[in-house]
Amino acid sequence: DTDGDGFADEIEIQIGLNASNADTDGDGIDDPEEFLGYDAFDPDTDGDGVLDGAELYEYGTNPLNPDTDGDGLTDGQEINLYGTNATNRDTDGGGRSDYEEIMVLGTDPNDRLNE
Repeated sequence: DTDGDGFADEIEIQIGLNASNADTDGDGIDDPEEFLGYDAFDPDTDGDGVLDGAELYEYGTNPLNPDTDGDGLTDGQEINLYGTNATNRDTDGGGRSDYEEIMVLGTDPNDRLNE
């Protein structure tokens, strides 16, 4: 187990993982943990623009669901573009979803007074 991830080198080589790197796809999740349902060959399993490791350990979003809070904006849009909370449909608590504020009303989803 050259990379110390708990998988024998022979097994890693057989399934196409890098036996010298505990995190083959570089997403911040070690290869053994990827087998919980993430893709060990794709650093962004759900394609939302946020690395799986960042979703799990930094933002608390779901690496298998591109829209964790179900508001219509991808986690990547919320985190990288709008600065909204990807785990809360209504970041400012004003009663309208982040999607509705941004895409329909043109208001600021981070400012409750701007509903």
